[in-house]
Amino acid sequence: MSKSIVDSIVLKVFIGLLILDAVTVVYLTPKTQTLTAPNEQPKTTANEQGQETKTQAETNFDESGTDDDSFRGSKSDQVTGTLVIQHCSSHQAALDNIKTYIQGAYPDIVFESSIYPLPPVQAILSKFLQYVHWIMLALNLFGDKIFGYLQMPYPSWYLFMKEKKMMVLLVVLGGSMLLGNIVNKTDAFEVYLNGDLIYSKFQTGNIITTDQLDTILTR
Repeated sequence: MSKSIVDSIVLKVFIGLLILDAVTVVYLTPKTQTLTAPNEQPKTTANEQGQETKTQAETNFDESGTDDDSFRGSKSDQVTGTLVIQHCSSHQAALDNIKTYIQGAYPDIVFESSIYPLPPVQAILSKFLQYVHWIMLALNLFGDKIFGYLQMPYPSWYLFMKEKKMMVLLVVLGGSMLLGNIVNKTDAFEVYLNGDLIYSKFQTGNIITTDQLDTILTR
């Protein structure tokens, strides 16, 4: 195969990746969800609030005797339940930061997280890329045995793979990784409290901060 043909193939693959990236961003981004207010917590009487604050403060001072612990205790009295964050894998660092903050400031809240589910089209593309990845690796490593078992003559494209075995292997690994990152990306960081969506990165365009989370949880 001549160098001009190889250059043409590389150029077409590059253009295809750009088109796939554009299609993924424009058409495959999940639709935004409507924000709903979190469930209101039942109000307590002044006596009950005073007793709870006193009990929590005594416990905190027994453990460490610091004002910060008392502050965390007073905040945790205001909200309980389950906080769930559905996120994109690229936002793992932000998730860890929020998790650490919640566990310290709101110990009564149960924290859970999961990867935001891919839309159907992206899920199909992701699975297809996985199949292509493993098929190409199998052909690159065991192609002679596979075609011999099937009693098939070597196609011309396989002969090229044999001649450029290491290059093809690198292209398959690098290409599948690049395409996988594009197809599996949702850019989600959706925060739910007791089943209600209280913050959406799809709507705001930004990951929630601890100050914003405080405002939402204590309002």
